[in-house]
Amino acid sequence: MPAMHHPASVSIPPALADSVGYLLRLAHEWAEQCALVMLPPGQHPRDYAVLTTLEHRTATSQQNLAERLAVNRTIMVKLVDRLEAAGLVARRRNPTDRRSYQLVLTELGAEQLHGMRPAIDRGDQRATGHLTPGQRGRLAELLRRLLYGNDRVPDLPAELTARTGFLLASAHLRARELAHTVLIPVGITPRHYGAMALLAAGQPCTQQQVAEQLHVSATAVVQLVDDLEEHRLVERRPSRTDRRRNDLRLTDSGRDVLSHARAALDLLATELTAPLDPSSSAELNILLRALLGYPAAMAMGSGHRVGASSTIRSTSFR
Repeated sequence: MPAMHHPASVSIPPALADSVGYLLRLAHEWAEQCALVMLPPGQHPRDYAVLTTLEHRTATSQQNLAERLAVNRTIMVKLVDRLEAAGLVARRRNPTDRRSYQLVLTELGAEQLHGMRPAIDRGDQRATGHLTPGQRGRLAELLRRLLYGNDRVPDLPAELTARTGFLLASAHLRARELAHTVLIPVGITPRHYGAMALLAAGQPCTQQQVAEQLHVSATAVVQLVDDLEEHRLVERRPSRTDRRRNDLRLTDSGRDVLSHARAALDLLATELTAPLDPSSSAELNILLRALLGYPAAMAMGSGHRVGASSTIRSTSFR
Protein backbone atom coordinates (compact mmCIF):
# COMPACT_ATOMS: atom_id res chain seq x y z
CA MET A 1 0.00 0.00 0.00
CA PRO A 2 1.43 3.44 -0.90
CA ALA A 3 2.71 5.68 1.87
CA MET A 4 0.23 8.35 2.95
CA HIS A 5 0.93 11.88 4.07
CA HIS A 6 -1.31 12.72 7.02
CA PRO A 7 -2.26 16.39 7.44
CA ALA A 8 -1.19 16.35 11.10
CA SER A 9 2.44 16.10 10.00
CA VAL A 10 2.17 19.79 9.03
CA SER A 11 0.84 22.28 11.56
CA ILE A 12 -2.34 24.22 10.95
CA PRO A 13 -1.43 27.92 10.87
CA PRO A 14 -3.03 29.90 13.71
CA ALA A 15 -4.40 32.42 11.19
CA LEU A 16 -6.58 29.69 9.65
CA ALA A 17 -7.14 27.34 12.59
CA ASP A 18 -10.69 28.63 13.14
CA SER A 19 -11.57 28.74 9.44
CA VAL A 20 -14.31 26.22 8.67
CA GLY A 21 -13.53 26.40 4.95
CA TYR A 22 -9.82 25.71 5.40
CA LEU A 23 -10.54 22.80 7.74
CA LEU A 24 -13.14 21.36 5.36
CA ARG A 25 -10.64 21.55 2.52
CA LEU A 26 -7.92 19.70 4.45
CA ALA A 27 -10.39 17.13 5.79
CA HIS A 28 -11.84 16.52 2.32
CA GLU A 29 -8.39 16.10 0.76
CA TRP A 30 -7.37 13.67 3.51
CA ALA A 31 -10.57 11.60 3.15
CA GLU A 32 -10.21 11.54 -0.63
CA GLN A 33 -6.60 10.43 -0.33
CA CYS A 34 -7.64 7.60 1.99
CA ALA A 35 -10.32 6.44 -0.45
CA LEU A 36 -7.99 6.59 -3.47
CA VAL A 37 -5.42 4.41 -1.71
CA MET A 38 -8.08 1.77 -1.08
CA LEU A 39 -9.65 1.87 -4.56
CA PRO A 40 -8.12 0.12 -7.57
CA PRO A 41 -6.18 2.36 -9.98
CA GLY A 42 -8.44 4.35 -12.26
CA GLN A 43 -11.38 4.48 -9.83
CA HIS A 44 -12.37 7.59 -7.90
CA PRO A 45 -14.77 8.35 -5.02
CA ARG A 46 -16.78 10.56 -7.41
CA ASP A 47 -17.43 7.46 -9.53
CA TYR A 48 -18.86 5.75 -6.47
CA ALA A 49 -21.17 8.71 -5.74
CA VAL A 50 -22.51 8.79 -9.32
CA LEU A 51 -22.99 5.03 -9.58
CA THR A 52 -24.70 4.84 -6.19
CA THR A 53 -27.09 7.65 -7.11
CA LEU A 54 -27.98 5.98 -10.41
CA GLU A 55 -28.52 2.66 -8.65
CA HIS A 56 -31.17 4.25 -6.44
CA ARG A 57 -32.67 6.35 -9.23
CA THR A 58 -33.54 4.14 -12.21
CA ALA A 59 -32.95 6.94 -14.72
CA THR A 60 -32.08 10.60 -14.38
CA SER A 61 -30.78 13.41 -16.55
CA GLN A 62 -27.18 14.54 -16.40
CA GLN A 63 -28.30 17.98 -15.24
CA ASN A 64 -30.39 16.51 -12.43
CA LEU A 65 -27.49 14.32 -11.36
CA ALA A 66 -25.15 17.33 -11.22
CA GLU A 67 -27.65 19.31 -9.16
CA ARG A 68 -28.33 16.51 -6.70
CA LEU A 69 -24.63 15.82 -6.15
CA ALA A 70 -23.80 19.56 -6.19
CA VAL A 71 -21.12 19.01 -8.84
CA ASN A 72 -20.18 21.62 -11.43
CA ARG A 73 -21.88 20.77 -14.73
CA THR A 74 -18.62 20.90 -16.67
CA ILE A 75 -17.04 18.43 -14.28
CA MET A 76 -20.12 16.22 -14.44
CA VAL A 77 -20.00 16.09 -18.25
CA LYS A 78 -16.41 14.87 -18.18
CA LEU A 79 -17.17 12.41 -15.40
CA VAL A 80 -20.17 10.89 -17.16
CA ASP A 81 -18.29 10.75 -20.47
CA ARG A 82 -15.56 8.73 -18.78
CA LEU A 83 -18.02 6.39 -17.06
CA GLU A 84 -19.89 5.89 -20.32
CA ALA A 85 -16.66 5.13 -22.20
CA ALA A 86 -15.89 2.51 -19.55
CA GLY A 87 -19.32 0.95 -20.03
CA LEU A 88 -20.48 1.73 -16.49
CA VAL A 89 -23.34 4.07 -17.42
CA ALA A 90 -25.39 4.49 -20.58
CA ARG A 91 -27.30 7.37 -22.13
CA ARG A 92 -30.81 6.52 -23.28
CA ARG A 93 -33.46 8.71 -24.85
CA ASN A 94 -36.00 10.04 -22.41
CA PRO A 95 -39.32 8.30 -23.23
CA THR A 96 -41.22 11.46 -22.25
CA ASP A 97 -38.95 13.81 -24.22
CA ARG A 98 -37.18 12.30 -27.20
CA ARG A 99 -34.92 15.35 -27.47
CA SER A 100 -33.23 14.58 -24.14
CA TYR A 101 -31.31 11.69 -22.64
CA GLN A 102 -31.36 9.89 -19.32
CA LEU A 103 -28.48 8.18 -17.58
CA VAL A 104 -28.83 4.59 -16.43
CA LEU A 105 -26.53 2.22 -14.58
CA THR A 106 -25.32 -0.72 -16.69
CA GLU A 107 -24.77 -4.26 -15.44
CA LEU A 108 -21.03 -3.65 -15.55
CA GLY A 109 -21.53 -0.45 -13.56
CA ALA A 110 -23.52 -2.32 -10.92
CA GLU A 111 -20.76 -4.92 -10.65
CA GLN A 112 -18.07 -2.26 -10.23
CA LEU A 113 -20.16 -0.42 -7.64
CA HIS A 114 -20.53 -3.65 -5.65
CA GLY A 115 -16.74 -4.04 -5.67
CA MET A 116 -16.12 -0.40 -4.72
CA ARG A 117 -18.19 -0.44 -1.54
CA PRO A 118 -15.71 -2.33 0.68
CA ALA A 119 -12.89 -0.04 -0.48
CA ILE A 120 -14.95 3.07 0.25
CA ASP A 121 -15.74 1.61 3.69
CA ARG A 122 -12.05 1.11 4.43
CA GLY A 123 -11.24 4.60 3.16
CA ASP A 124 -13.81 6.17 5.48
CA GLN A 125 -12.53 4.13 8.42
CA ARG A 126 -8.97 5.19 7.77
CA ALA A 127 -9.88 8.84 7.28
CA THR A 128 -11.73 8.92 10.61
CA GLY A 129 -9.14 6.87 12.47
CA HIS A 130 -8.47 9.67 14.97
CA LEU A 131 -12.16 9.83 15.97
CA THR A 132 -14.11 7.68 18.39
CA PRO A 133 -17.28 6.01 17.08
CA GLY A 134 -19.31 8.68 18.86
CA GLN A 135 -17.29 11.47 17.29
CA ARG A 136 -17.68 9.91 13.82
CA GLY A 137 -21.44 9.87 14.22
CA ARG A 138 -21.55 13.40 15.55
CA LEU A 139 -19.35 14.75 12.73
CA ALA A 140 -21.61 13.13 10.13
CA GLU A 141 -24.69 14.57 11.87
CA LEU A 142 -23.24 18.10 11.90
CA LEU A 143 -22.15 17.89 8.27
CA ARG A 144 -25.64 16.73 7.22
CA ARG A 145 -27.18 19.65 9.10
CA LEU A 146 -24.69 22.03 7.51
CA LEU A 147 -25.53 20.73 4.03
CA TYR A 148 -29.23 19.97 4.22
CA GLY A 149 -30.57 21.92 7.19
CA ASN A 150 -32.47 20.53 10.12
CA ASP A 151 -35.68 19.57 8.35
CA ARG A 152 -34.99 18.94 4.68
CA VAL A 153 -34.33 15.35 3.62
CA PRO A 154 -31.79 15.30 0.76
CA ASP A 155 -32.84 13.67 -2.50
CA LEU A 156 -29.87 11.30 -2.28
CA PRO A 157 -29.36 7.67 -1.27
CA ALA A 158 -28.99 7.26 2.48
CA GLU A 159 -25.90 5.19 1.73
CA LEU A 160 -24.16 8.34 0.51
CA THR A 161 -25.28 10.74 3.22
CA ALA A 162 -24.08 8.29 5.87
CA ARG A 163 -20.48 8.40 4.61
CA THR A 164 -18.04 10.89 6.06
CA GLY A 165 -16.01 11.13 2.87
CA PHE A 166 -19.02 12.06 0.75
CA LEU A 167 -20.26 14.60 3.30
CA LEU A 168 -16.83 16.24 3.54
CA ALA A 169 -16.56 16.46 -0.25
CA SER A 170 -20.02 18.01 -0.53
CA ALA A 171 -19.43 20.51 2.28
CA HIS A 172 -16.03 21.50 0.90
CA LEU A 173 -17.45 22.01 -2.59
CA ARG A 174 -20.31 24.16 -1.30
CA ALA A 175 -18.04 26.28 0.87
CA ARG A 176 -15.53 26.76 -1.94
CA GLU A 177 -18.16 27.84 -4.46
CA LEU A 178 -19.67 30.30 -1.99
CA ALA A 179 -16.26 31.74 -1.17
CA HIS A 180 -15.42 32.29 -4.82
CA THR A 181 -18.75 34.09 -5.28
CA VAL A 182 -18.43 36.48 -2.34
CA LEU A 183 -14.83 37.37 -3.21
CA ILE A 184 -15.53 38.32 -6.82
CA PRO A 185 -16.38 41.95 -5.87
CA VAL A 186 -13.19 42.11 -3.79
CA GLY A 187 -11.09 41.06 -6.77
CA ILE A 188 -9.32 38.05 -5.28
CA THR A 189 -9.86 34.30 -5.04
CA PRO A 190 -10.11 32.17 -1.89
CA ARG A 191 -6.55 30.95 -2.39
CA HIS A 192 -5.32 34.55 -2.62
CA TYR A 193 -7.13 35.26 0.63
CA GLY A 194 -5.46 32.33 2.41
CA ALA A 195 -1.98 33.54 1.47
CA MET A 196 -2.76 37.13 2.42
CA ALA A 197 -4.19 36.07 5.78
CA LEU A 198 -0.99 34.15 6.52
CA LEU A 199 1.16 37.17 5.63
CA ALA A 200 -0.95 39.47 7.79
CA ALA A 201 -0.50 37.14 10.74
CA GLY A 202 3.23 36.57 10.38
CA GLN A 203 5.13 38.55 7.80
CA PRO A 204 7.72 38.54 6.43
CA CYS A 205 7.12 35.05 5.11
CA THR A 206 8.78 33.02 2.35
CA GLN A 207 6.99 31.36 -0.56
CA GLN A 208 8.01 27.98 0.84
CA GLN A 209 6.38 28.78 4.17
CA VAL A 210 3.18 29.86 2.42
CA ALA A 211 3.12 26.60 0.44
CA GLU A 212 3.63 24.52 3.59
CA GLN A 213 0.98 26.32 5.60
CA LEU A 214 -1.62 26.32 2.83
CA HIS A 215 -0.80 22.69 1.95
CA VAL A 216 -0.31 23.47 -1.75
CA SER A 217 2.57 22.88 -4.17
CA ALA A 218 5.51 25.23 -4.60
CA THR A 219 4.49 25.72 -8.23
CA ALA A 220 0.99 26.80 -7.22
CA VAL A 221 2.38 29.31 -4.72
CA VAL A 222 4.69 30.88 -7.32
CA GLN A 223 1.69 31.57 -9.55
CA LEU A 224 -0.31 32.76 -6.56
CA VAL A 225 2.34 35.23 -5.44
CA ASP A 226 2.90 36.40 -9.01
CA ASP A 227 -0.83 37.23 -9.21
CA LEU A 228 -0.77 39.12 -5.91
CA GLU A 229 2.39 41.02 -6.85
CA GLU A 230 0.96 41.95 -10.25
CA HIS A 231 -2.04 43.51 -8.52
CA ARG A 232 0.27 45.24 -6.01
CA LEU A 233 -1.24 43.42 -3.05
CA VAL A 234 2.01 41.69 -2.07
CA GLU A 235 5.63 42.61 -2.64
CA ARG A 236 8.78 40.52 -2.73
CA ARG A 237 11.81 41.89 -0.88
CA PRO A 238 15.28 40.35 -0.53
CA SER A 239 15.57 38.60 2.81
CA ARG A 240 17.76 40.33 5.37
CA THR A 241 18.98 36.97 6.67
CA ASP A 242 19.37 35.07 3.38
CA ARG A 243 20.04 37.03 0.19
CA ARG A 244 19.22 33.92 -1.89
CA ARG A 245 15.54 34.15 -1.08
CA ASN A 246 12.74 36.71 -1.06
CA ASP A 247 10.44 37.59 1.81
CA LEU A 248 6.79 38.38 1.12
CA ARG A 249 4.97 41.33 2.63
CA LEU A 250 1.51 42.79 2.25
CA THR A 251 1.32 46.24 0.69
CA ASP A 252 -0.99 48.95 2.00
CA SER A 253 -3.41 48.04 -0.81
CA GLY A 254 -3.10 44.39 0.18
CA ARG A 255 -4.07 45.12 3.78
CA ASP A 256 -7.06 47.12 2.58
CA VAL A 257 -8.23 44.33 0.24
CA LEU A 258 -7.70 41.75 2.98
CA SER A 259 -9.90 43.77 5.33
CA HIS A 260 -12.73 43.80 2.79
CA ALA A 261 -12.25 40.08 2.08
CA ARG A 262 -12.44 39.23 5.78
CA ALA A 263 -15.69 41.14 6.14
CA ALA A 264 -17.18 39.27 3.15
CA LEU A 265 -16.01 35.90 4.42
CA ASP A 266 -17.25 36.57 7.93
CA LEU A 267 -20.74 37.01 6.48
CA LEU A 268 -20.24 33.87 4.41
CA ALA A 269 -19.22 31.83 7.46
CA THR A 270 -22.42 32.97 9.16
CA GLU A 271 -24.47 31.94 6.12
CA LEU A 272 -22.64 28.63 5.69
CA THR A 273 -23.14 27.59 9.30
CA ALA A 274 -26.65 29.03 9.65
CA PRO A 275 -28.21 25.56 10.23
CA LEU A 276 -25.92 25.16 13.28
CA ASP A 277 -26.09 27.03 16.56
CA PRO A 278 -22.83 28.64 17.79
CA SER A 279 -22.02 25.69 20.05
CA SER A 280 -22.48 23.21 17.20
CA SER A 281 -20.42 25.38 14.86
CA ALA A 282 -17.54 25.37 17.34
CA GLU A 283 -17.99 21.61 17.80
CA LEU A 284 -17.77 21.05 14.05
CA ASN A 285 -14.42 22.84 13.91
CA ILE A 286 -13.13 20.81 16.84
CA LEU A 287 -14.18 17.54 15.20
CA LEU A 288 -12.59 18.53 11.89
CA ARG A 289 -9.34 19.30 13.66
CA ALA A 290 -9.57 15.99 15.51
CA LEU A 291 -10.10 14.14 12.23
CA LEU A 292 -6.92 15.79 10.96
CA GLY A 293 -5.04 14.58 14.02
CA TYR A 294 -5.29 17.68 16.19
CA PRO A 295 -7.10 17.03 19.50
CA ALA A 296 -9.24 19.86 20.80
CA ALA A 297 -6.63 21.08 23.30
CA MET A 298 -3.54 20.37 21.19
CA ALA A 299 -1.18 23.21 20.36
CA MET A 300 -1.51 24.40 16.78
CA GLY A 301 1.30 26.19 15.02
CA SER A 302 3.23 28.64 17.20
CA GLY A 303 1.64 28.45 20.62
CA HIS A 304 -1.92 28.33 19.27
CA ARG A 305 -4.28 26.22 21.35
CA VAL A 306 -7.75 25.14 20.30
CA GLY A 307 -10.50 24.57 22.80
CA ALA A 308 -14.24 24.36 23.10
CA SER A 309 -14.53 28.14 22.93
CA SER A 310 -13.22 28.28 19.36
CA THR A 311 -15.41 30.21 16.96
CA ILE A 312 -15.76 30.19 13.20
CA ARG A 313 -14.44 33.31 11.56
CA SER A 314 -12.85 33.79 8.17
CA THR A 315 -13.12 31.13 5.52
CA SER A 316 -10.21 30.02 3.33
CA PHE A 317 -10.42 27.49 0.57
CA ARG A 318 -8.31 26.00 -2.10
